[in-house]
Amino acid sequence: GPPVDGLRVATFGFGIATFFLALTGPIHDLSDSYLFLVHMLQHLIITLIAPPLILLGTPDWLLRPLIRPAAVHRAVRFLTRAPVAYVIFSGTLAVWHVPRFYGETLIDLPTHIFEHLLFIATAFIAWWPVLSPIREMRLRPPLQIFYLILLTLPMKGLGAALTLHGDILYPAYALAPRVYGIGPMDDQRIGGLLMWLPSGSVLWGAAAIVFYRWWRSE
Repeated sequence: GPPVDGLRVATFGFGIATFFLALTGPIHDLSDSYLFLVHMLQHLIITLIAPPLILLGTPDWLLRPLIRPAAVHRAVRFLTRAPVAYVIFSGTLAVWHVPRFYGETLIDLPTHIFEHLLFIATAFIAWWPVLSPIREMRLRPPLQIFYLILLTLPMKGLGAALTLHGDILYPAYALAPRVYGIGPMDDQRIGGLLMWLPSGSVLWGAAAIVFYRWWRSE
């Protein structure tokens, strides 16, 4: 295909680097063994930051041949329809934060890897109706705005539930060595607040950009 401009290359590279930083090093170690709040930060990075950057940095000519086969095209069309994408992403996020399933990810590495792969895959699906490199597969701007606003609700609901719950939901973190002087209850509440507030800011910010670009084009 035609050459890719430097900004798009940088955006794609930054998305890959963001995944790397979120899934390795201090964030990985603190989230797995010490602090729930860092685990929530990690989940936000791999669902709300890295996937949109990679989609923005991907040229359409790279993807079109991959989805050209009829069966693949039908599957992609179905999975990335806004209602389906919304349910898949929100449902995956909610199910894996059920204490029983979440606890399993902390003691079994393959389960944890599978959880993260599902978060990443469903995040790409969730962002596709807005940022698909193939423009005809995007929603129209007014629907993009509506979709992004609706997408904030499940994450805010989950964050509110984690923040306001009166008991420790994930005992593994209560048994973990304490770092930075953060107790287990405060750890859970701060983690819930991260899911509650910053997630909405990212999605509302994206909706504002869509609105601004739509307004300029009109």
